[in-house]
Amino acid sequence: MDLSKVFSFQKNSPATENEINFSENNILGDLPEVYKQFLRETNGMVLNLCVLYDTDSIVEMYLSLIHISEPTRPY
Repeated sequence: MDLSKVFSFQKNSPATENEINFSENNILGDLPEVYKQFLRETNGMVLNLCVLYDTDSIVEMYLSLIHISEPTRPY
């Protein structure tokens, strides 16, 4: 991959199997195999304005969406 034309590029260190399993356990589902392969190469990446999320961010985003989608309870 030629990264010479990329304005901004930040690659994280690879995710461990424990980090990937932690994410899947906390989102109560499976990550796509291709994304797990990506995480094994780099645990998240920022490429210009495109963000490919790391294992912690996946869980954080999932939990925040669950919290937002919960119906409000009358008091």
